[in-house]
Amino acid sequence: MSGLVLVKCKLNHLRGQPVSGVLGNVYKVDSDTALLHKVDGDKVSSDAGCEGPDATELLACGAAFVRVSPPPAAKKPKATKPKPKPEIKATKPKPEPKPEPKPEPKAEVDLSALDASVASLERKLKTGALDDLLEDLLAAEEAGKTRKSAVEAIKERLSEVK
Repeated sequence: MSGLVLVKCKLNHLRGQPVSGVLGNVYKVDSDTALLHKVDGDKVSSDAGCEGPDATELLACGAAFVRVSPPPAAKKPKATKPKPKPEIKATKPKPEPKPEPKPEPKAEVDLSALDASVASLERKLKTGALDDLLEDLLAAEEAGKTRKSAVEAIKERLSEVK
């Protein structure tokens, strides 16, 4: 699992469905855990995880996907023979690097409107109730079912609002 990023899908309607990555990879959303597993031909990997660029793209889809901390690595057995310690020379202590600012996590976005039919989604869009979520809804729909009529309805509403 080295080099893979654990990504979890927050959209219930995508469980058991394939998701495309930017590298041409296909991932399947596990029905039980909602973690993404790489698909190679007809075989779904038993290890969860996405390749770095795919994970970055998927995580950029608003609240549809989230990064999950990997399980702790197994402890390596201790060496039987201790290695001799190298001689320590006096040196000036290096200044500690400044920690990178942590990006603020995005607030949870209610994307449940995508779980409904396209007709229901269109009605909700016309009311303006989803105007604050349009970008997130579009990203999630394009990353998920990609229902052509739903994508068009969201894009149309986006053009009306802007």
